[in-house]
Amino acid sequence: MPPRIEEALKGRLNRLIHHLLICLFLVVIAFCLVFSYRLSDRFTLALIVFNVFFASLFFQLNGSKITKTVILAAGNLLGLFWSWLYQNLAKVGYSFFGDSSNVVFSIVYPILTLLWMVPFWSISLSFLPQLTTSKEAAT
Repeated sequence: MPPRIEEALKGRLNRLIHHLLICLFLVVIAFCLVFSYRLSDRFTLALIVFNVFFASLFFQLNGSKITKTVILAAGNLLGLFWSWLYQNLAKVGYSFFGDSSNVVFSIVYPILTLLWMVPFWSISLSFLPQLTTSKEAAT
């Protein structure tokens, strides 16, 4: 095959692989949402809020779509794990302390959810390339 055709085929194959990987990680995100719904409605709401904020902030920044999708899928997996852990902690608290623990867990849940969301957003920013300012570009 001529080199130009071979390069074109490699480029198409690379794009196809990238699209398939993006679809795979979108399926992972969908499964995280479904599994979190099986745990509780509020866990699903937390993941939906995370996904909306992430998509509205991160997909406007520099970086490849696949990197952003992988980071989003990792955040959803972390959120799903946190939801599972929190639910088990709430069950143990309920079995030891009764109904009064439900009030405490309802108040503490949003705070603890922020304790994994905000650091994850901050750390995931380091995976994206930095923007250059006009002053840096001039030098």
